[in-house]
Amino acid sequence: TLCGLLLGYQAQGKLLKEHPTFRFFISISGAKFRQPSICEIAYKQKIKAKSVHFIGAKDWLKLPSEELASEFHNPLIIRHPQGHTVPRLDEVAIEQ
Repeated sequence: TLCGLLLGYQAQGKLLKEHPTFRFFISISGAKFRQPSICEIAYKQKIKAKSVHFIGAKDWLKLPSEELASEFHNPLIIRHPQGHTVPRLDEVAIEQ
């Protein structure tokens, strides 16, 4: 949640101005920050960093993870059948 927020703030020129622009983002069961006044700034425009979002079908953060992914330009979403966990992506899991 915090990393996605930081990318949004950096894209708006509000934080990390001296740091090189983040180019890539990986989210595993991440979530969109909820405070409206913060969201107005961080998610004002789509975040252009390339992103991969792992979202579990049984994760209690499934909807917030999808909301976070929607704030990125052209996100890659990898869905897995598990819950709030780092997914095991072996041949069996990928087939499901």
